[in-house]
Amino acid sequence: MPDRYGDDPATDNLPDPEWFADQRRRAVNACGLCDDDGNAGGFPCDHVDRSETAARGHALVQAELAAIRRRKADRARGAR
Repeated sequence: MPDRYGDDPATDNLPDPEWFADQRRRAVNACGLCDDDGNAGGFPCDHVDRSETAARGHALVQAELAAIRRRKADRARGAR
C-alpha cells in the first residue's frame, strides 16, 4: 500500500526485471548441472552441486543396512 508520499515499500525494493533476468541467465550459463531453461531433472536448479554430500549419505545408509543384515544373520544363527 503506498504511503502518503506515493512510495510503495512492498514493491520499491524489488530488483529491476531486466537485471534479474540477466543475473538468472548468467547463473544458468555458468551452471553445469542444469539445461538451458535452468532445470535439472525436471526441477528448477539452484546451481549447487550436492553430489559429494549425496554420495557420503548413500555410503552411510549402505553401511547401516549392512550392519542390520549382519545382526539379523547373527540372530538367525543363534549368536548374540
